[in-house]
Amino acid sequence: MAVDVFMVLSGFLMAYTMSDQARIPRKGVWLNFYIRRIFRIAPAYYGSLIIAVLLSSQFLSGYVDLMTMNQQWPPKPGQLNPASVQYDFKNMLLHLTFLFSLHPTYSSSTALPDWSLGIEMQFYAVFPLIYLVGRRYSHAGICLILFLLCFGFSWLMDRAVALSYLPPFRTPSLLIFKLDIFILGILIFEAGRDSKNRIHLLIVAVIIETRLLRWSGNDGFVFLFILLLIAVLWLAPYRPRWLHNILENRVVRFMSDTSYSVYLFHGFFISIVGSRIARWLWATDVPKPVAFAAIWIAVIGLVYPCAYLSYRFVEVPGIRLGKRISEAVRPRIAVPSASA
Repeated sequence: MAVDVFMVLSGFLMAYTMSDQARIPRKGVWLNFYIRRIFRIAPAYYGSLIIAVLLSSQFLSGYVDLMTMNQQWPPKPGQLNPASVQYDFKNMLLHLTFLFSLHPTYSSSTALPDWSLGIEMQFYAVFPLIYLVGRRYSHAGICLILFLLCFGFSWLMDRAVALSYLPPFRTPSLLIFKLDIFILGILIFEAGRDSKNRIHLLIVAVIIETRLLRWSGNDGFVFLFILLLIAVLWLAPYRPRWLHNILENRVVRFMSDTSYSVYLFHGFFISIVGSRIARWLWATDVPKPVAFAAIWIAVIGLVYPCAYLSYRFVEVPGIRLGKRISEAVRPRIAVPSASA
């Protein structure tokens, strides 16, 4: 559910980013967009891959210990087995190029939470085309067509897996499985920007959301609440001052800045530190809720300083480098002189 909410926000923010560049020649928009996205995502992710390789024995064995203590060992068929993870050349090459998410086996083969990054990169690859075509014709129409295509293709994939024609994906790492969730973010943004077609955009959003609720279970209602909250805050003509103050305070800004690195690195602390705490508390017969709280406090206390260092010395330099490169290759748009 949390990843799905992030995908809605990603679709929303990508539409927001692209909306100011709609008049730039298409080639310039695409190239500039791709450079910035790659330098935003790749540096910290590559750092997490390096750490996973260097600490592979402790990292993977920690997950085995946790799964054993929680009576989840051996893993169920199709579930990632940490003991079988191999950081070999093929595995690393597929992850460095972000092609891993297209492969059923390698979509989850590092014990990192990177399957969603693979989907994100697939979304970046097609988003400029989706947005520019939507601007030219109709965002509501294009999004509805894409939703129907995703629905049909996902159904065919499910049938092919059920009949053993295709191997199942360990995670839903193909964009076709999640594109409708990204589309929701685009629709919400456009509904706030385009008052003329707002009703049509919201109708398509409701159609997609109704479909999502059918398979998402109880979490779907929480997802719906968050989605409605995002929509209301964006569509409301007046945003209260207290909300602005909450979103702009230092704690929220710090958590926002470090959120990506927290997502990447929290698994290291859960598996290496958390497994040791759990093993010690399990031996002393401490109740599971107490053990969980102890692990949670330890992981939070360790991962945020690590994430801040990653943000400050890896993410920010990567963002700046991507910005400099994108500005260097940005097409020069001639501005008519006053005399002309």
